Amino acid sequence: MALKAKVNEVIAILLAILYLQFGIVAGILRFNFMAWSAALAPYAMMQVLYMIEDKKRPIHWLSLALIMALIAQVH
Repeated sequence: MALKAKVNEVIAILLAILYLQFGIVAGILRFNFMAWSAALAPYAMMQVLYMIEDKKRPIHWLSLALIMALIAQVH
């Protein structure tokens, strides 16, 4: 997601590693569905980036519907 937001690659990797550490902790504590939602959250945030960047067609309805349906089912 950070690369989609045009962040430096080194910083993007560090942010991804930091984000993944919280998912591992949630998985160890047996909050398995919370870990799945956390894994899908960056894809939902990418939809927000698409809405900000694409002035002509801000809502990509198919990808937005799919990710929101997945997150709703996991949650």
